[in-house]
Amino acid sequence: MMTTDQNTIMQLETQMLNRRFVLRPELHLLYDKQTGVEHRLNDTALHFIRCFFQSGSITEASKTLSSELAINESKISLDLSRLWDRILSVDSGEPPIRQGGAPPDWLNKDLHFPLVLEIELTKVCNWRCDFCYNVWKTSEDYPQHLPDKHLPLDRVIAIFDEAAENGAMRIRLSGGEPTMHPHFDRIVLEAGRRGFRTELFTNGSRMTEERTRLLSDCGVRTMLVSIHGTQATHDKLTIRKGAYHKALNAMELAVNLGIEVVAEMLLCVDNMAEIEETVRAVYARGVRRMAFMPYVPYGLDDSRPRVSPQELPAILDRARSVSELMSFGVPCAPRHCLSDDPVAISEPSVIELTNHCGAGILWASVSFDGQLRHCPHSPVFAGKIEEGIGKVFRERIVPEVRRAIAPKNEVCNSCSQFSACRGGCHLDRIKSYPRESDLSSKN
Repeated sequence: MMTTDQNTIMQLETQMLNRRFVLRPELHLLYDKQTGVEHRLNDTALHFIRCFFQSGSITEASKTLSSELAINESKISLDLSRLWDRILSVDSGEPPIRQGGAPPDWLNKDLHFPLVLEIELTKVCNWRCDFCYNVWKTSEDYPQHLPDKHLPLDRVIAIFDEAAENGAMRIRLSGGEPTMHPHFDRIVLEAGRRGFRTELFTNGSRMTEERTRLLSDCGVRTMLVSIHGTQATHDKLTIRKGAYHKALNAMELAVNLGIEVVAEMLLCVDNMAEIEETVRAVYARGVRRMAFMPYVPYGLDDSRPRVSPQELPAILDRARSVSELMSFGVPCAPRHCLSDDPVAISEPSVIELTNHCGAGILWASVSFDGQLRHCPHSPVFAGKIEEGIGKVFRERIVPEVRRAIAPKNEVCNSCSQFSACRGGCHLDRIKSYPRESDLSSKN
């Protein structure tokens, strides 16, 4: 006999479940956009859930499955109800800073569409960070090549529609400073109407309680806020007096309204002595997650030295010494090995460095002028969104990235940790993508 809970589940609108969940059959993955939980399905569960979405209700799915499997319809209905009951009973999951939805063999999975899209809404920013390596700051003639400052609203909505139709799990909004887009609030509303679980990358300078409440109401569940040291250092690096306090205020507003905050700190020679103090400052505002981005020189004229991979374990130890209640990560992880010798299988690894970002395999970036690339830090574009995001992703980006991160020498090929680090950041290994004519000739 059905319980009250099971009857309630059976009455749930399929439209609501379609809005809340994303099914990616190629990964045996059911993603809950409301809680951020990634449910791994076995073959039977995948078949049941897929049939449910195709049939439109538990009743119709039970009829279909009963006929197909020659099993009593009421038993199928009970099993399907219990499956949904179990799925809906899971409260929350910790969203990843970058990678998400990835099984252990993620490199070999052929996705028809990115799991995540990072959309640069604008090239405009009200900070003037001299370390910023966004590609439009490395060219003196970008105003001539890229006259438009913002991704037009209609193109943003078209991206949302294509992403929703193809099972994108999450949307990231970035820039520039995304809140500088003239239609930013409307964009957030449109993302919310499509049920996206949205992440926002911001410097926090334009956050008010009203705007933060809008973000929370429209499905923004994670906010990455830049913080680059103490007040003096942060304001100096951003070349904006008062930027430090605005960033911390934005963090506090978001935490108070239930948005998870990830404080993201660029590591450079200017702030290496301020790690502990910065961790204390964000912790005091309720932040419990922090990401460190090692500085990478962006051009020949950039004299600031890079932060080496050898320094990261000690930096993470320093951060952890401040609070064991916080989690720390390095989104753009380096190679695990610090020499040319293979890493022994017994060698301990730093857990914060074990996730390759998966750019170009699991997710992709849309630039503010509507072009696709594997990573927002890359100046190499694969095509325009009008060609079809899924098509460009599958046919150009993924094959090229796979070639770029394949082991190039015996050291990597025989390393026990290569499956985790994949040789580290592959940003500079992508030199170009095949064009339509190249693909046609190959076919």
